[in-house]
Amino acid sequence: MKTIINKMVAYQIENGNMYESEKDIYIYAYTVLIEECINIAIAFLVGFIFKELKLVICFLCAYIPLRRFSGGYHAEDWKTCSIVSTVLIILVCGIFNTDIKISVYTKFIILIFFQLAIVSLSPVDSINKKLSENEKKEYHKVVNKILLFQIVILICAIFFHIRYLYMGIYYSHIVLSSMLIIGFYKNYKVRKKSK
Repeated sequence: MKTIINKMVAYQIENGNMYESEKDIYIYAYTVLIEECINIAIAFLVGFIFKELKLVICFLCAYIPLRRFSGGYHAEDWKTCSIVSTVLIILVCGIFNTDIKISVYTKFIILIFFQLAIVSLSPVDSINKKLSENEKKEYHKVVNKILLFQIVILICAIFFHIRYLYMGIYYSHIVLSSMLIIGFYKNYKVRKKSK
């Protein structure tokens, strides 16, 4: 993958589409883009295998925008990230197809707990991406707006009995808040070590 990206960037520099000084930025951007596309392709493949592609699409449409601004746990490398992402999508599809007897009220309480975690913890920065206080305030506002919008969609999906839509949002909020809690704990441990 690195060879292909390096060739792409070299070609763009030769054609005057970018400057040599921007090379590292573009290499990083292309790497992240390709890695995210691969993870999304794997998620679609898992959804297709489980015959739950609609659920996976709803999950990703809810999860990705929130994740972009809320942060949280990030794996040390791309391979670990792909493995964790794939396992999470498999779990989402597996749990969706399992007839777990949980009352509506219990599901509602679980959802509220995880949504409150998103609101109270977002954004959680990482060692690789530190956020300034202004960025934290802005990201927090964006997360709250996205979350509110998704809650409205979730309520409408429940009202119209669109199970894959409301469960996709439900699972995305649980997974995201879990990533925030893990990321918050990881940051706490790093700060504690540095003291």
